Amino acid sequence: GVPQPPSTGGAPTPTRRTTARRAVSYDSWRFWWGYNKDELLDLRGALRGMAGVSGGNLGVVAGYEAGGEAPPEDLTARALETRIVPVLRALAEDGSVNFDIQASGVLGLAKMGRREAAGLMMKQARNAGPDQVHYVVEETAALSLGVLQDRSEPVRAFLRDLAADPSARTRTRCFAAFSLGLLADPALPDPATRLALEALVEAPEAKADVPSSALIALGLLGDPASAPRLRGWFVTGKAGGRVLPDVTLSYAAAALGRIGPSGLAEEERREVLDALFDRIRGRGLQTRYSAVIALGQFAPGCGAGMQDECVVALASIVKGAGRSGLDRQAVNFALAALGRIGGAKDAPPAVRDRAVQVLLGGVEDRGGSGSFAALGLALVGRGLPEPERIKFARPLRELLFRMSGDYETRGAQVLALGLLRDRESVAALMEMLVDRGNDPSLRGAAAVALGLIGEQGAVEAVRAAIEEKEDRTLKVDAAVAAGLLRDGGAVPRLVAVLEDPKASQFALGSAANGLGMIGDGRAIDPLARILGDAQLPPLTRALAAVALGRMGERADVPVLSRISRDVNYRAWFEAVGEVLTIL
Repeated sequence: GVPQPPSTGGAPTPTRRTTARRAVSYDSWRFWWGYNKDELLDLRGALRGMAGVSGGNLGVVAGYEAGGEAPPEDLTARALETRIVPVLRALAEDGSVNFDIQASGVLGLAKMGRREAAGLMMKQARNAGPDQVHYVVEETAALSLGVLQDRSEPVRAFLRDLAADPSARTRTRCFAAFSLGLLADPALPDPATRLALEALVEAPEAKADVPSSALIALGLLGDPASAPRLRGWFVTGKAGGRVLPDVTLSYAAAALGRIGPSGLAEEERREVLDALFDRIRGRGLQTRYSAVIALGQFAPGCGAGMQDECVVALASIVKGAGRSGLDRQAVNFALAALGRIGGAKDAPPAVRDRAVQVLLGGVEDRGGSGSFAALGLALVGRGLPEPERIKFARPLRELLFRMSGDYETRGAQVLALGLLRDRESVAALMEMLVDRGNDPSLRGAAAVALGLIGEQGAVEAVRAAIEEKEDRTLKVDAAVAAGLLRDGGAVPRLVAVLEDPKASQFALGSAANGLGMIGDGRAIDPLARILGDAQLPPLTRALAAVALGRMGERADVPVLSRISRDVNYRAWFEAVGEVLTIL
């Protein structure tokens, strides 16, 4: 999972909806992995076509069967429809239950694509009249309208009005803006939403949260038509006559990166790149970080010359660590950006080679950046043919054999070898998984890596890890590994945890999370029982609702992960911090 942010370093520590148990430094690779792993693991994609595999019906929750298309009547999908949707709807409408349970019911309906619930969500998000809901339900409803993926004009118009309403709660307005971005349709631009978001950036606001959220949404919207105004705000550092604070300006950089160079003339691309280069050398710390990340997003759509310029600039950041204010975090983000550029589908060979050389030079860094270099190499190599992948895996494998330590020290190298599908690492990863003297999180990473490699010989060890009681992270990672290995036989072990009357809330939450991630019809009944048991703690019941919603989620990659992909998680403000804990 995503680690808990530290309590120092300029960012408050979120207290709600986070399952982390210990704080780690923001410099840790674990943040980057936590916010990008849904895309990299592609667990639902791995589960596609798995009906009937290994004696279970793993994978059919998403509506898939072997061969590709969904069957006309899928039993698991029908069970979710007939048994779970009514329960989630009843909880979403019940103001007498705990607010976390009610909010989880609302979000669960959204993940399952229940568009008939849009009216309820709009009512709760507006939260006026006698039947008012808790503010957590209110803001969750606003965000759920984006997760729902109902792109109808009434929903979009409602969200535009709510985001612009100064009388509404700030975080609810921010969530409404996020939803507008999540409803983006690349094939069908939405000028009304783009103009509304641009107006929010320029509107006078007491706090920077709403303009920052509008900039995030503009990046998600991805409309090149917003690039001119974004360029103007970013170059001048002003919007609507106001000077933009560092955090808000950082999201202008992020939006330019997400939108990319598509639709920009050559001279406009030049202006954007020069502005990003200038901000990297500037004094605003968060804007610097976001500009570094943006280079990794913007460069792949440019010509070979501009891509090479970006790689050279990022390489100079890596080389200049500790000088000119280029701290460790800037270096870490630069290494990840190099991975994005080198891993782009159409990356010119010379550009890729230059990026790889920088990354290879960084993997030996024991100060923390070596982990980012390892993940950057995995980004470059994971889509390449096996001979190329092996070239990247070899130095990581040799380094791992020489290293010692816990998850923080070695976890990134382990996961990178999994992403590179390095079969020569299997024996070492198996040993790491089964050795109970190892850090449980490191063992979980080894399980995930074995799943990514597709090592069927790891099935029994993964099942055994699921049954261990000591560590939640290990249990959930082992469940993910079981999904990647297409092991339906792991599901009864997780279900048994749910059906154990002596199981702790910790164990129940772990099992529910794991089942929600891998999906299997046999989990529906026990999850439904937890959901309907008023004697259980509210958080346990809420976790069951979240798991059921995730099982029924239509998208391969969760909709909310669009916000977290390549996010500058140091640029903290209350609304984005809350969304990142929900992920």
